[in-house]
Amino acid sequence: MTLRTGILAAACAAFAVSALADTLPDAPHDTLQEVLPSGDTALVLRYIVADLPALGYAGTTPWMDALCTRDGLPVWTGLAAPRPDEIVIVLMDRAVPRGQPDPDATQYIAAYLPDPEEGACQWL
Repeated sequence: MTLRTGILAAACAAFAVSALADTLPDAPHDTLQEVLPSGDTALVLRYIVADLPALGYAGTTPWMDALCTRDGLPVWTGLAAPRPDEIVIVLMDRAVPRGQPDPDATQYIAAYLPDPEEGACQWL
């Protein structure tokens, strides 16, 4: 792949994520439950997605990418230095207290490096 092709592919991917972030369904599909700046290492955004088990992990990865860009980056940028190293997006089918086990709950988690210069999140 040439540098020009790589830049074009990256721009198309950024545009696609940006477009998806603008069209994410409203509640209950991406109801932000809480934002947890947990320590100095991660900013955690937890969402309730009622039909999460039916969507499957692969069906939600574009959402998690878009939620990081749409919601995570602005929150991360607004934090005082030193900012957390990463942004973590958690999707769950019901409210589960953080750190509490719930074997019946479905949860998908993705971690990202914030890239404010590009206005995007890089999946870890």
